[in-house]
Amino acid sequence: MKKISVLLISSLLSGCATFSGNLPTATPIQVDDRSIYFELSFEQKLNGEDLMVGALAKRNDLILEMARQLEKSGYKIEENKEKADESLSIHFVSEGSYSWLASTLSGITLTIIPSIATDKFTINATHSKAGKINNFQVWDTSKTITSIFLLPVMPFVKSETAHTKTVSNMFQSTIFEINKP
Repeated sequence: MKKISVLLISSLLSGCATFSGNLPTATPIQVDDRSIYFELSFEQKLNGEDLMVGALAKRNDLILEMARQLEKSGYKIEENKEKADESLSIHFVSEGSYSWLASTLSGITLTIIPSIATDKFTINATHSKAGKINNFQVWDTSKTITSIFLLPVMPFVKSETAHTKTVSNMFQSTIFEINKP
């Protein structure tokens, strides 16, 4: 019975996450009658190694989120690059890192010793409008902490929530960047 309860408790463990909360400081952008063509490529790494698990699904989620953010700002998404008023090319990199030793030690102690994983998200973008080309970068990080002491707050602060907010804020920052005078 004791083994079953330990197994049950350890299966419930997941990480709590924080994000920097770097929100764009300007008011939301609203554009009128402007169309934009955008393309997005996605790269995922873990401790410097390429990680393709779920990359296609993640890329599709990112495309949908960017389209939602652009439409929310008043852009009309154009599927033909030549017909669009503007174009935006995004290369999104998700790079996770953690210590194998710290994670193993944390697991052996049933997360009494916490482990920390860091995700760094980077957008390398190229925006063109009326013959002008602007290259820029937007980045942010998210940390996930796994510890048995965080068990009471885990249902409220999940790593997916922090990652989603971080990416959403980065896309908002991208829209601000492409609308700088």
